Amino acid sequence: AEVAIPSNDLADLTALYGSDAVYAAHMIQGHAMQTFHDETDVDGCPTFFSREWEEDLTSNEVATNLVLILEHYLREAEACLMNKLLYKKAVDAMVAATVALYIRMMLCRAEDVRHARRKWKRSVSLEQVEEPTAFTHASRAMIRIDGDIETFRSFFDNLGSEMPALKGTVEKKFVALTAIQECLCIALESPGVPDSLLEFVVMLHKLTGCKYGCTKLLVCDLWQLMTPEVHQAAVLSAVESLEDDLNKLNNNIADVGDQRTQEELTECARIPSLSLGLMLADFYGDDARRKVNNKKYRHRTFLPSATKSFLRSLSYKQRQVTSEEKKSHQHCRNQMMSVRDRSLQVEVAARPTETRLTKIRLTDQHSRPTQSHRIPMP
Repeated sequence: AEVAIPSNDLADLTALYGSDAVYAAHMIQGHAMQTFHDETDVDGCPTFFSREWEEDLTSNEVATNLVLILEHYLREAEACLMNKLLYKKAVDAMVAATVALYIRMMLCRAEDVRHARRKWKRSVSLEQVEEPTAFTHASRAMIRIDGDIETFRSFFDNLGSEMPALKGTVEKKFVALTAIQECLCIALESPGVPDSLLEFVVMLHKLTGCKYGCTKLLVCDLWQLMTPEVHQAAVLSAVESLEDDLNKLNNNIADVGDQRTQEELTECARIPSLSLGLMLADFYGDDARRKVNNKKYRHRTFLPSATKSFLRSLSYKQRQVTSEEKKSHQHCRNQMMSVRDRSLQVEVAARPTETRLTKIRLTDQHSRPTQSHRIPMP
């Protein structure tokens, strides 16, 4: 006997399947980012904002490596999804995840510097030890950051030539990177409290979702990357003096700022790593305090078995790529691994003969991300 499905229930069922399909397309970025972490998690393999990234990788090899991974996954997604709308959703998620990944790793570097400076302050021989800094030369680091952003932007702009609707998403998401880049330049040029601080604080306040606690910590972190510790107190005091003004601006920012539809809000709630505001709130904590263990950011994914099988089929390590792709990716990997090998050779040569057979450790601990610095995957 045939079973008739009421039209209302059929519409709801269709909407549910469509929502799950979009969710699965958004989840592809999680597998791409996890592949990037797996590759850079190897001992000594350079990652963003490490010493090797600043001093040796002059052609933005780390950013190029990430772009190659994104390109491989998107090519597979385009072949498997066979739907332009879902493919566009997958690309949109890649853009948002790339921006969030880069900003989070930048903030992790600032956290490292903060901890190092705390130990430095407690040291009894401050005169003999230089103050820890995020970069050997801040101006050179800004060149690297500019090159990384240009690499990401060029990749997504090329995709936008085939999908005109993508250009709007790229412009919208890259506003955050541009704003943070400008703030870093201001911090480098004016280590104290610049006259234009209010303008940039308001800009960053919008990025944090109008959360004052996150805004204050974000500004201090950006100045932490570019300026000595002596300027931190003045910047913190200046931001705190703007608290009332920022709270008054909250309603105006919500009205004229980035207005998102209910659908977008729902998508961000299901995959928090696609929302920069939620990522910052998690990084700094719900009460604007930093979390020690970032494992809590990882969210379990509840998907049908068929969807899980589809996502697993996109595994980077299980795919067959062309010889040209392999050559390009291997060249980038070789550049990054050669930096690690030189670092190890320098350390071994500097050690006494009787200790060279011991386990080799890296000279720059900042070049190997710790568990707490793993970028969260949804």
